[in-house]
Amino acid sequence: MPSTARTHTLSRFLKNTLSLGKEVRADRNIDSHLLPLSLRARVKSEGCCDAAGPHPNPLPRGEGEKSGKEMRLSARLQRIALLLAAVLVASAASAQNLPNPRERVDFWRTNYTELTPEADARAREAQQVFARVVRIAGRRHGVEPQLLIVREDPANVSLPIAIPDGWVVLSRKVLDICYRDPARGRDRLAFVLAHEVSHLLEDDFWHIKFFQALDTLRIGTDSQKIRNEVRTIAQQSNKVLAKELRADEMGIIYLAMAGYDASAIAGSGTTDSFFEEWIAAIDPARVNTGAVSATHPSAAQRATAVRARLQQVSEQAGLFSLGLLLYQSSDFERAIQAFTEFRRYFPGREVHHNLASAHHQMALRHWRPTALHNDQPPMRLSIAVDPLSRASGSTHRSPTNASALFERHLTAAIDNYQLAIAQDPAYLPAHRNLGAAYVLRGESYKAIAILQDALKLAPRDVSVLNNLGVAFYHAGNMEQARHHLARAEEADSRHDATLYNLALLDYAQGLPDAARNKAQAYLRQDTASVWAATLRQRLGMTAPDDAPVAAVRKPESLPDLEVGAYESEIPKTWNRTTSQRYKLGERTLKVARYRNGVMTVADGDEVRLIVAGHGYAGVTARGIRIGSDLDAIQRHYGAPAEVQHATTGDSLLYPAAGVTFNLQQGHVVSWVHYWD
Repeated sequence: MPSTARTHTLSRFLKNTLSLGKEVRADRNIDSHLLPLSLRARVKSEGCCDAAGPHPNPLPRGEGEKSGKEMRLSARLQRIALLLAAVLVASAASAQNLPNPRERVDFWRTNYTELTPEADARAREAQQVFARVVRIAGRRHGVEPQLLIVREDPANVSLPIAIPDGWVVLSRKVLDICYRDPARGRDRLAFVLAHEVSHLLEDDFWHIKFFQALDTLRIGTDSQKIRNEVRTIAQQSNKVLAKELRADEMGIIYLAMAGYDASAIAGSGTTDSFFEEWIAAIDPARVNTGAVSATHPSAAQRATAVRARLQQVSEQAGLFSLGLLLYQSSDFERAIQAFTEFRRYFPGREVHHNLASAHHQMALRHWRPTALHNDQPPMRLSIAVDPLSRASGSTHRSPTNASALFERHLTAAIDNYQLAIAQDPAYLPAHRNLGAAYVLRGESYKAIAILQDALKLAPRDVSVLNNLGVAFYHAGNMEQARHHLARAEEADSRHDATLYNLALLDYAQGLPDAARNKAQAYLRQDTASVWAATLRQRLGMTAPDDAPVAAVRKPESLPDLEVGAYESEIPKTWNRTTSQRYKLGERTLKVARYRNGVMTVADGDEVRLIVAGHGYAGVTARGIRIGSDLDAIQRHYGAPAEVQHATTGDSLLYPAAGVTFNLQQGHVVSWVHYWD
């Protein structure tokens, strides 16, 4: 019912009902059947009339005289009328606030045409970017963020829009805006998607109300009123844009943590119109509803102000990316400095987890392999660090000092893993690594409790099952150790840590043939690491003939630049796009990006890290390129010395070759050249 008709109906009801008391006084013999059902019982209880007719013994009175009972009845009727009026008002309000169909993805699927990955390759890339951002940003309880891309722009407004049921809806025009500069398209798309994911996490859906007003405006119902409402939203856009600025800031942080280039959004080297177009797209004043205040800043003015703010955020976000690079190149001390500094700005779960992992690595540099289980070889934990290879590389330290450093760093690791879990109780990597840390500390029962919680989150996670088997092994419960290791093997028959552990368990329990079979399966994957040497020594075995080649020993570099070169030797043809300095402790590192997809990290004027990333067309010394798969890496480089697991993917470390490969979904997305 239109709002005007509802108002008239309500007015008539109030007028008629409020006069009911007078009617009762004028005619004491009123038939109760003429009253609403909700009033009959109340009237009957007052003794005025009953269902059969007039009261059998009416009270005598003089003309104009009122009985006390009638006065009380009149007052009660008026209160009942007001109560019913309130019910009608609530019903009317409820009718106006019926669920908005735009809050459900079904509305968008029904009314618009989906842009599929088959129809536009950018849509496929958008889904991949979205998945990476969500892994970093996290989820709202009970909501799994998903992405829908449509061909049209509803109401001629460029989407993106976050909707309450967990979807982000994107229009093709947004892809056009992001990819006007193809080299920066993925980074800018990551920003747009991270911005909307931030709205999801903040439960901020002002866009939905805005589009609902536009729908009403198009239909024409109360058009002037709705037009005024839309204009009011536009004129109060500073409040809305405050929310948008918050989403922008978080978008910058999430994209940087997901491995994209924040400088492509608001860096000092950006000179095209992307940011102005983006600001215009999110501005509620973009709809032509009449002129707004002359003092309202233009899109260009807002872009200038917001760009300045986001440039500051971008510079801080770069600390996280730098920390990852230092971590991947085994410079854990400076990785701790970078993550600690970034944590001051954004103390998120991923930051706490990575800071914990760096401390975990440092603890393992001071770990003695015999500390866990007498003189038996340690079992292998599924963590982002490799305890035996880390410990084996430590020299020239006193046992007393090593023990103190081990405990200090392991305590810091445990504390930060716990902070990550406190922020997101469903964050599996922190559970997995915290359990491993407790195993290293010798607190097997604490490890078992943590890992059993993790198993509830992911019942078939091979790393959790493997770690739980190791924890039970060190707790002396061999039956449960074998049970969980067997489940891990069922989940992934090629999981290297599980094969290694089963081989040791079989050997320890007097099953040499079974131990040898598991060891052979392991050694087909790994012939060169310290783990492989330990296993062969324990079982008296040699590597099988069909094992991958041993890891290369010659440090690598890019064809045009070597690690250790001076910045002045970087080819001018690379065309530097951005440069940023970061002070870590007593040293200042400079991060520079180039048009060819290369990034360098210099300490002073010396290049210490070289990163080949998206857009780099070259290959490594052994023929690996962006997009190569895991099998190709292992064919050419052998088994890695370490595998680091992160939310965004896995890193394969080859310190002898001075290279780390970063993989997502099993394919190379970048690699890092460094000095170990």
